[in-house]
Amino acid sequence: MDDETFPPWFSVNVRWLSAHKGKGARLTCSRCDLRKAYRVDDILAQEGDIAEKSVPGMVARLVGCERIAETASWKRCLIQCEFLDIRNPSDQLRFSIPNDMDRLPEIHLREVPSNYAIFAACRCGRIHYLDVRPFLKSMPDLTTKALAAKMNCRRCGNKDGNALLYMHMPR
Repeated sequence: MDDETFPPWFSVNVRWLSAHKGKGARLTCSRCDLRKAYRVDDILAQEGDIAEKSVPGMVARLVGCERIAETASWKRCLIQCEFLDIRNPSDQLRFSIPNDMDRLPEIHLREVPSNYAIFAACRCGRIHYLDVRPFLKSMPDLTTKALAAKMNCRRCGNKDGNALLYMHMPR
């Protein structure tokens, strides 16, 4: 087909989601502090092949963003999508650490203060509370670095580049 058969508003240079098979889609919104990560293959299975530009709007609707329908640029949803290779550990998948958390240094788990809430963080952006008491009972000499190396993300299946974060809790 040549370009003359398409309406003048139609672009033949549309990038489709299927071009990112096997990758991860990381979505962030600076306005509402949204951080989501999905496997592109899961989106393809559920939604079918959609235009790359449609992914942020689709996710905004799924999470119930009220700003997605706004047309005024100062009110509009600011969700952005980034496609990253989740299978390659050398890929620079970085997560932003929330303001009230810090990265846990390499120490023994038994040395972690009792007023710290420990969280496991994956490079895809998933952050999940981690109860370290079972680890202390079964492996008392375990370090935070060794524990981070044992973690597997339930969202993206990643085993590399995970980290432990902590948040101060009131005593």
